[in-house]
Amino acid sequence: MTPEVYLKDSERTMAKFPHGMTMRKHRASDLAETITALMATCRVLDGFKKHLYYGKDFDFLEAMNECRDGNGLPEVSENMIECLRKLDERETDLLHAALGKLTEAGEVMENVFKYVTSPDQNYDHINTVEEVGDGWWYDAILLRDANETFEGGMQKNIDKLRVRYPEKFDSTLAQNRDLEEERKTLE
Repeated sequence: MTPEVYLKDSERTMAKFPHGMTMRKHRASDLAETITALMATCRVLDGFKKHLYYGKDFDFLEAMNECRDGNGLPEVSENMIECLRKLDERETDLLHAALGKLTEAGEVMENVFKYVTSPDQNYDHINTVEEVGDGWWYDAILLRDANETFEGGMQKNIDKLRVRYPEKFDSTLAQNRDLEEERKTLE
């Protein structure tokens, strides 16, 4: 299957909400709280990743305190809750894609974490392929919305990485990125 065919076929299996979606206030509030907590957790995990794989200094307690203080994260507000309560069709699709990407990534993490923390646990390659494929399905929603193809997205990603690492991976370059130049390759 080509990426182009995948983009088209994945759209066929997508739930449609032509009038958007509404949710009860308590549900919207719970969702907003959960998403902001998840964004904070992702920041901490990104710190671990950069420490483990790029050699960047990382202070776990400081990172956790920054998350608790909401440093740079949106604070859940009545306006945010009201926005979530009444989503139009595009907002519904984008939220569906973002939630799907996160939940599929969580399933991959469960599989990998079980394997690396249990000496006699076999790595479930079949589950990994399934979850990666599910992630592609959500990627397809985001790519269609951006009027982009898988090939175009992949090429832009490699172009960005070539700006970051002209020859090969280098932990110093990973820690000292030129975000402006990287952004230009994506536009």
